[in-house]
Amino acid sequence: MSIYSNIHRAFLQALLIRPFIDVQEGRELLAAIKSAEVGSDVSIESVSPKEFRAIVHTIQNTISSFDLDIREMPDQEDGNHCYALVNDSNDDIIRFATTHTPDEISYFKRLLDEMFDTSNTIYAEIMAVKSMRAISLNKNPPSERENQEVVVENANGEEERQTIAGAGIGLTKQEAEDCLTRFVDEGWLERDRAGYHFLSTRALLELERYLSDTYNIEEEEEQEDGTIRKGPKKLRIKHCGHCRAESRSKCQQRRIRSTKG
Repeated sequence: MSIYSNIHRAFLQALLIRPFIDVQEGRELLAAIKSAEVGSDVSIESVSPKEFRAIVHTIQNTISSFDLDIREMPDQEDGNHCYALVNDSNDDIIRFATTHTPDEISYFKRLLDEMFDTSNTIYAEIMAVKSMRAISLNKNPPSERENQEVVVENANGEEERQTIAGAGIGLTKQEAEDCLTRFVDEGWLERDRAGYHFLSTRALLELERYLSDTYNIEEEEEQEDGTIRKGPKKLRIKHCGHCRAESRSKCQQRRIRSTKG
């Protein structure tokens, strides 16, 4: 592992501003940082992909104690490797939550449910949602609109009841349509020519843990005696060595080619 230097610090600071880059962009960034460091032009060609990955690896080891990570995944369309700076301790959509209202976050989660639950079955692993269907998910379900009573422990160690206010009614259809456009513009979603919306490579990287924890769950099965036990975990989010978050079509094609020899 190389020594953590000003080049690593400058590269990390750049990732805080632009947290999603591919290898070519990373090499360009490193060339610019090195040029500023030595006071003369450093060509992009002099920064090899191997050197870029070594610098990323050193930064990963340095920031891991702060619950940060730089994750890698091939792009879903062209296969180019992309990197994203992510919060490794996320149990929710933290980065997303900083720029959107609670109703917009709830709407985004309903889109995820539609992609990875409703539209992800043994008969059709679509993992995408049509525009019209997405807009129709604009309202919060009635169960989320009701106030909820929870029991918490106060500073004295005593249990007390608290009321959590329910969510609002949700978004209008126009607001949902505007949200879809924003999600695409911000890089969370991509939209194909057929009108399907699906998670971008950046979103798969940043939400990897959330997706796995939310959708790879053990199903409850009722036994003959009426008891309930946990069944096998359903892998709605399928991991592979190349794409990490999902078993994408490119990986499936690669495996098919490899088995054919």
